[in-house]
Amino acid sequence: MIYGIASLNLFCFGLYGFATVFFVNSLVPDGQAVRAQSLATLCYTGGIGGILGNVLAGNLLDRFGLRVPLLVGAGICLIAALLMLVCCRVHTKRFE
Repeated sequence: MIYGIASLNLFCFGLYGFATVFFVNSLVPDGQAVRAQSLATLCYTGGIGGILGNVLAGNLLDRFGLRVPLLVGAGICLIAALLMLVCCRVHTKRFE
């Protein structure tokens, strides 16, 4: 069962990549699409945040146990969701 659920990650990550391309292209002018796609790819494939995030989470796990890194991750996801909502409202108002 775990392998079946884990194999869904293949499709989810693929859809995430396509959605990122369409979303970024809708935000930037035509001449900036390549640069914006490069930055988006750097962001969602890890980059510096992937390295530093693993170090930070490992230190939190060693010092405080499993609960604290999970709460920090949930807090970061909440902040990202709020930022996304704000950006979508600004984007929608800009094109009205």
